[in-house]
Amino acid sequence: MIEVVGPIIVAVLVIVICCVAKIGVTLTTKRYKSDVKLTGKTVLVTGASSGIGHEVAIDLATRGARLIVPCMSHQEGKTTCRRIIEATGNSNISYKIMDLRSLKSIRAFCEELSETEEKLDILINNAGVMHSRDELTKDGLQVTVQVNYFGPFLLTNLLLDLLKKSNSARIVNITTGFMISVCDSNINLNTLNEFNGFLNTYCRSKLYFRLFNVELARKLTGSNITTYSVYPGSTRTNLLTNTSIAFQAWARLWMWCQNSPKIVAESIVYCAIKEGIERHSGRHFENCGVTNELTSVKKHLKLCSALWSKSEQLVKLNECDNNNTTNSKFSDKIMTN
Repeated sequence: MIEVVGPIIVAVLVIVICCVAKIGVTLTTKRYKSDVKLTGKTVLVTGASSGIGHEVAIDLATRGARLIVPCMSHQEGKTTCRRIIEATGNSNISYKIMDLRSLKSIRAFCEELSETEEKLDILINNAGVMHSRDELTKDGLQVTVQVNYFGPFLLTNLLLDLLKKSNSARIVNITTGFMISVCDSNINLNTLNEFNGFLNTYCRSKLYFRLFNVELARKLTGSNITTYSVYPGSTRTNLLTNTSIAFQAWARLWMWCQNSPKIVAESIVYCAIKEGIERHSGRHFENCGVTNELTSVKKHLKLCSALWSKSEQLVKLNECDNNNTTNSKFSDKIMTN
């Protein structure tokens, strides 16, 4: 009897805890609704084929944006565009081939974009992966770190010229809310590309992205471009596809307690279009608001700069690209508001 009752009690407790957690998440989530229109704006969203990125793309397309979605294949691109068009009625949606696992593909994508586009108003770096095994790309970079950080680092730098042609451009970098304290002790610039367990590697790659966001804002001080990092919250996505079955089972139970991708996407849309947040360029956002991280960030300004320089070396930014972004003189100030 005890052998039967025990598991039942555990199952009931798990269900109760999950329900309480879901109610708590629902009650504490800040929603963002606005009637801002994006007619005439060109927007690029990576990872728009599914999950959060797809919901972000639908939201921005509904507002009239001209949307460009990088995809890994023509089939994925056609399917993604069709789904967005059907959901929004906006036919001004197009795709171009790009694979963040290939620096060559990123360079080709940006070169094509520079030839076909007059400007870029909003860049949303949303795509991300979590691989359970230590795999290297053809560029010799750890696949999770390249897709989540090195690839977007290169992509953003190569698109700055197009962003500068906008009257007021924004860059939104999707990161994580987990393990931010790791920057106090565990970042070693000589081991950026190493695999240290799939969860740790994922979190470190997203942390690099947050530090990149700070340095990018410093370099763009005084320009027409502002940049923000945002942790939109956990939700049900395809991120866990390449992890172990055991971890997927635990994580999916946790994800059930979280908000839907559509709700989570609102925090990203907030950073992309909310008026009046320009003074917070370089800051980190969560739950449709800026976080109180400035003191912690100031302690790591040298690390942000060093990380940028190391990243330039690893993606061969100055060697392969005719890009003067990192060679220009920028202010070392960071917004203090």
